[in-house]
Amino acid sequence: THNLVGGLSDDVPAYIEGDTIVYNVKTLDDPKMVQRATAHEVYHSLLGTDEHSRLMDMAVDYYANGHLTVEQIIAAKRAEYAEYGVELDDHAALDEIGADFAEIALADERVANRIFTEQPNLSVSCNISSRGLVTLEICAV
Repeated sequence: THNLVGGLSDDVPAYIEGDTIVYNVKTLDDPKMVQRATAHEVYHSLLGTDEHSRLMDMAVDYYANGHLTVEQIIAAKRAEYAEYGVELDDHAALDEIGADFAEIALADERVANRIFTEQPNLSVSCNISSRGLVTLEICAV
C-alpha cells in the first residue's frame, strides 16, 4: 500500500512505515524518482529475507569495486547521513547501502544484468503504469 504526504524535506522522496510506503508528494512529478524511491523502500521491507541478504552482498561488492573495505563503505554512508543530521549505526548504514543498490539496479541495465547473471533465481522488476500505479517485485524464482 502507499500514502502521500506533503511537508517532507526535499531530501526525503519516501519512507516505509510497516508495510506502507509513504511518498513525498513533491516526488510524484518524476516517474524515475518514484521508481527509485519504491525500489529503495521495498528493499528495506525485505529485511530478514534471503533476497535482502543476497542483494546486500551484491551491494557491498558493487560499492567496494575491488578498492574499498566494508568498513570504508560503511563509514562513507554514515558520513553522508551525518551531513543531514542523521546518525546511523553500522547495521543501518549497511541497510541504506543495500537500498541504494536496489535503486541503481533498476536504473542501470548493466547492474540489473549482473544481478540476473550472478543470482539467476532472483528477479527484480519495477513498472509504472499509465495511471501512475507503481509495481515493484523482488522475489526468488
